[in-house]
Order: sequence, then C-alpha cells, then structure tokens
Amino acid sequence: MLESKAHKKAGYIAVFVITWIAAEVGGSTIGAVLFPEAPIAMYGIAFLGGGAAYFANYFFAKSLPDSTPADLLDEFGTSQKQ
Repeated sequence: MLESKAHKKAGYIAVFVITWIAAEVGGSTIGAVLFPEAPIAMYGIAFLGGGAAYFANYFFAKSLPDSTPADLLDEFGTSQKQ
C-alpha cells in the first residue's frame, strides 16, 4: 500500500513494529492488573492490543496521501495543468 502511494516503507515498518510491541506489552500489563490469577486473560488482552495496533497502523497508512511529484506540484500550485 505504501509503495503504491510512492512512500518509502522502511520507516513505516519500524513504526509498525514498535507500535505493535508497545500495544502487546501494554495489553499484557493491563491484563495482569485486571486478571492477576488468569494468565490466559492476560494473553488475550495482549493479543487484542496487538490487533488494535495493526488496525491503527493500517488506517494510518491508508489515509496517507500520494506523494508523487505531480501531486506535490499541484498542491503547491506550480503545475501547468489547465
């Protein structure tokens, strides 16, 4: 999706991995606080956090504008389109 919008994907992959890990760690921490005697619930909430991070990153990437040179020229009003 990022390549079709002419974005370099390396930075976005790093952001995706960091947010995914942070969401799973946060979810497992919340699960451990809410359900200290049920580790399966902790894992379930951690997976829900990871899924939430996936969907947040997906919709973020989907909302990015195209960054082709023609689109940038049009944005700044220097294109000769008529």
